Amino acid sequence: MPIYIGDYLGDTQRLTTEQHGAYLLLIFDYWRNGPAPDDDAVLQQITRLERAAWKRHRPALEKLFQIVDGHWHHRRIERELVSAKQNQERRSNKARAAAQARWEQSSGKAESNAPSMPQALLGECPPPSPSPSPDGDTSGVSTPEVKRAEARGTRLPTDFVMPDDWIEWAMSERAWTRQDAENEASNFHDHWIAKPGKDGRKIDWAATWRNWVRNSRRQAHGQRTRDGRYDSRMRDPILDDLALNGIAGLA
Repeated sequence: MPIYIGDYLGDTQRLTTEQHGAYLLLIFDYWRNGPAPDDDAVLQQITRLERAAWKRHRPALEKLFQIVDGHWHHRRIERELVSAKQNQERRSNKARAAAQARWEQSSGKAESNAPSMPQALLGECPPPSPSPSPDGDTSGVSTPEVKRAEARGTRLPTDFVMPDDWIEWAMSERAWTRQDAENEASNFHDHWIAKPGKDGRKIDWAATWRNWVRNSRRQAHGQRTRDGRYDSRMRDPILDDLALNGIAGLA
């Protein structure tokens, strides 16, 4: 609330020190809450005066207001409230226009143009990463933050569920049954969930799955060895990973 010292002193020359305090409290409350009701109990509470003191000071304070429809009105504060509201609207419109101009300028360099600020803000948020397909094809908009995260790689989510197209690709690649592929997917999941540190982060989990399948020792269901027996050899992913890291002797 603006206070103009010259105007204030000109209107309050005949107030006592206590009346100055009461008047300031009244106009401060007016600025925050609007006209106060013409109720001695409420006015006394606003001015924080004792009942006798309020009744003694009311006539002097009442002259600085206009009682209309049962409320204490103040013309100067009403004008200031209207001016403050108009200034706020002008600042808001100016900020909105500046933001829109910045957006239109930046969107002119982009491949797409959002028609409104809400859509622009939504466009600045990284979209959910699409599930990669087994052939390595991915699509989607990448922000600098997303690109930096992708460069570091990510861990396999604990609730990861192998996509059907990954399973079907493995079945086609290795002539596995669905059960074979799902069993291998369980091995894949358990291995990478348990893998600690940076070695458990991968940039492309679809490619990691493809390499896993190609290197798997799991035979196609029902495949026989040369001597006619079923081959029950299974891949041990933990030992394979140890071997890849040069510490196979621990196995």
